[in-house]
Amino acid sequence: ALSVSQKVNIVAGVDTAQPVTVNFYHATLDQALDWILTPLGLAWYFDGEVYQVMTASDRDALTRPLKHHVFRPDYMSATELEKFLTQFLSPRGRIVLGEAPDRSTPTGGDDAGGLSSTQPETLIVIDEQARIDLMAATVADLDKRPKQVLVEATILEVTLDETNSFAVDIKAVF
Repeated sequence: ALSVSQKVNIVAGVDTAQPVTVNFYHATLDQALDWILTPLGLAWYFDGEVYQVMTASDRDALTRPLKHHVFRPDYMSATELEKFLTQFLSPRGRIVLGEAPDRSTPTGGDDAGGLSSTQPETLIVIDEQARIDLMAATVADLDKRPKQVLVEATILEVTLDETNSFAVDIKAVF
């Protein structure tokens, strides 16, 4: 009665135990469906001919399909990168971490050591495209060549004799 007399839209929440009659004024069908279904955890999808009512997660799967992206970090380990990217996952997203190649030390004449796998460390993200784009930007910021310092040193040889005098042969340095 309040909705009719005031010509306003009133939608009761899910917790009400009383039956509710709803009148919509100046509302589109899309708005009315949102107002009714959202408090119930439901959503709708219109395929051009039929309005389908479904759970919100089913609609997300239908309208925002999951994509995958392969990350092969150059300077970080895939395990370390996984810790950062996990923070950006949607509830439907997941990360698949490839095994790190083994680095071994030679133990016998036949074993040369080194990497036992030719594959680089790999991390695959399966998620919505917007989340993957955010992760790709983050990886570009994080996976950079570390700053390094080049140190050059010259070693001089000093010879002492019995008189405790010493000399430096500068010619040997150059």
